[in-house]
Amino acid sequence: MKKPTLPALLILSATLAFAAWWVWVRPLPEAAPLAPTITRTPVILPLTASGEGVLEQTSLSLGFALPGTLSQIAQPGQSVQAGESLAVLEQTSAQLNLQAAQLTWNTLTSPAALASLQITQRQAQESLLQAQTDYENVVEGPDVDYYQFLLAVAEREYWQALSAVTDARTSTSRRAQAKLPRLNARLAAAETAWEEAKLALDWAQNYQPDPAAALLAEARLQNAQSLLDVQTESLLALQPAANPATFSDPALQTAWADLQAAQAALDASTLAAPFEGTVILVSAQAGEQVSAYQPILTLVAAAPLRVRFTLDETDLAALTPGASLLITPNAYPDLELPGVVTSVSPSINPDATLTVWGELLPAAFPVRLLPGMAVTVTVVSDSGQ
Repeated sequence: MKKPTLPALLILSATLAFAAWWVWVRPLPEAAPLAPTITRTPVILPLTASGEGVLEQTSLSLGFALPGTLSQIAQPGQSVQAGESLAVLEQTSAQLNLQAAQLTWNTLTSPAALASLQITQRQAQESLLQAQTDYENVVEGPDVDYYQFLLAVAEREYWQALSAVTDARTSTSRRAQAKLPRLNARLAAAETAWEEAKLALDWAQNYQPDPAAALLAEARLQNAQSLLDVQTESLLALQPAANPATFSDPALQTAWADLQAAQAALDASTLAAPFEGTVILVSAQAGEQVSAYQPILTLVAAAPLRVRFTLDETDLAALTPGASLLITPNAYPDLELPGVVTSVSPSINPDATLTVWGELLPAAFPVRLLPGMAVTVTVVSDSGQ
């Protein structure tokens, strides 16, 4: 075998070294890129909207369901609890009607036990009515129209009697002449009655109440009412325990219906507060005649305050049921009060806004809040988009 020469070895060594260097320094091929994985994570962002508004308190104008004469009424600024009396109509007539209906009911359900008390109770009713009439005559004075009517009747009687006497005097009939003494007596009586009617009308027109007589009449009225109350309580104590729904007798059904109606009328003569609050406006006074459903006072609820504000119609998406509110009074720009949406107007306003009502959540407010305060309201809804 022929040995390689030195030049050949040098060439081979150089070739191997170059090959090794090339392998070491050449760039590696890039790997094929992987397909990207896109993960969509839902982001829940609160919807917000803000608008200007005003603080309000729940208020209600109240009146009676029945007409009548006002005897008592609360005063402006008076605080009342729910169910407390705000005003009362004159109840004498309603009480008498109830007592009469109760008497009829008792008589029908237990005639033997009530027989002796019935007359006494009716006498007490008549005494009360007479005492009430006497009191009204003393305090309010006589009815002038009534005395004018009596004067007109007396005057007519006088002229009729005078005409009869004149006819008898001018008549040639012996029969007519025979009636003349009786006709003259009638004329004299009619003239006297006419003069008395004139005096009575003059007295009625110039009547001046006597304070002492008024006190006496009031005492008699109170005494008559007390006697009637005693008789009524005695009658009620004898009422048998019975279920009116089981009665088939038409008379009993009618008596029970009358009793319920009389009780309802008496109850309706008292105006009760539907909620706790304060009377802020009174438009009637005791002694005044009021109509059915005529507003006589305004009651403002004690709490909570509510807010009325407007939003742009484009903010409708933020108005989810129960959306939270942040309420900032303009007088306290650094204060945020919690609230909640309670109702939304069903229609858009002409200026492309929407009216919203909310309620302040119960809290210990660090400042004094008053109805009418201007506020900025931010609606925060948790609905995602």
